[in-house]
Amino acid sequence: MKTIKNLTLLIAFTLTVSTVAFAQASNPAIAATGSSGVTVTEEILRLEREYDQAYKLAAAEKMKRFHTDDFTITIRGRSLSAAEFVAQQTNQPGDVIESLTMSDTKVRDYGDTAVTTGRWKRVSKSATGQDTSAEGFFTRVWVKRNNKWLMAVAHYSPVAKLVN
Repeated sequence: MKTIKNLTLLIAFTLTVSTVAFAQASNPAIAATGSSGVTVTEEILRLEREYDQAYKLAAAEKMKRFHTDDFTITIRGRSLSAAEFVAQQTNQPGDVIESLTMSDTKVRDYGDTAVTTGRWKRVSKSATGQDTSAEGFFTRVWVKRNNKWLMAVAHYSPVAKLVN
């Protein structure tokens, strides 16, 4: 009788654990939560904000820590490697960015890869005071390497100006 009771308890426990595991796996928000309790979406959005702040401040060395070794960025009609982009940010007097905002940001979680898309708007002036403000769309690809999220690709497209 004791064997049947133990077997019944074992089956009940197995069913309970299986049900909880299935529920977590079928809910991306729960399944994507790491040991810190932060979802992939929350983590990527945090990294996006930090990266944008570093860009706004033209802090090339801070931006570099977000990039994979093979990082590529397409911006202003050019495709640059990480080294080229950091050199450009470091060596060329850039625009003075008054504000940089991102909106409609969406994160798609694919396990060890996440893709963000959205809109950007920059209010800025050149060193000579000329308005260089712009807006457009962005796509960024994040990959998880050694338990750390890094940006592998960034692509920025300006909004097309309407021709009358």
